Amino acid sequence: MRRLGQQPHGAFRALAWGAPASITIVANVNVLTPNVFIVDPAKKTLADLFAAYHPVVSPNQRWIAFVKMYPLHGVEGSDQYMLYDLAKPASENRPDGNANDTTDVGRVIFPPGHENFPGSNINLPKSQQHLGGTRIHWAPDSRAIAFEDRTAEGPGMVLVTLDDNGIPSAFRHALTPVEMCGRDFPSGTFVSWKVTRAEFGPDLARSGGIMIEIGASGGAGCVPHTLELQKSDFHTAKTEANVRPTYTYGVIHNGREVVPPKEKKEK
Repeated sequence: MRRLGQQPHGAFRALAWGAPASITIVANVNVLTPNVFIVDPAKKTLADLFAAYHPVVSPNQRWIAFVKMYPLHGVEGSDQYMLYDLAKPASENRPDGNANDTTDVGRVIFPPGHENFPGSNINLPKSQQHLGGTRIHWAPDSRAIAFEDRTAEGPGMVLVTLDDNGIPSAFRHALTPVEMCGRDFPSGTFVSWKVTRAEFGPDLARSGGIMIEIGASGGAGCVPHTLELQKSDFHTAKTEANVRPTYTYGVIHNGREVVPPKEKKEK
């Protein structure tokens, strides 16, 4: 597999060559509606196409982890982390089997308890809103991913482990001010931070650790630093239940935002 770095605005970034079924995976980057294209070069056909934020192919090229698409304006979007199985056809990577659906794609692996349906990641209660904003980091054995998580309860790191069938187990570590900033700071101080790199140690399933590089932050005079977390530092993530909305405003369906018709006024 060959990986390429970030490309200019509107360009395409190759995610993988030679994945299952000898397919090529590319993504257009730095656009408002980023898409993943799965191409079969032998047949010269497009095997699948779907919208995704931060897509990353696993080292064994079996999975694509990504954040489900939501509108950037008009609604409150929440990060819902998905898993696409490259060993299965497009229809089997949709909850309803509709291979033409470019938004409701893949299986939810975080937050636990969430389902994938139209509008499953918008206008959620504050207690269920998750924001990350940076890339997903894969373990070398393709059995775990890590990413940052911001919620109403505070910042944290999430670890999701996968079995052979991609069934997830989600864990979260609540970050302390020192872990997040590299130094202590007064309560209520604005802090900006992001994870720039995460490396997994061997035997993560038992007690292996994760080395996390946190980039230069602002607001509180934070410093770039490295944080080491052990598997025991993570606790089982709480289960949430995202309820199917009774409205459709803000839902993305087949690449377009669905706006309900206006109610007729009584004369």
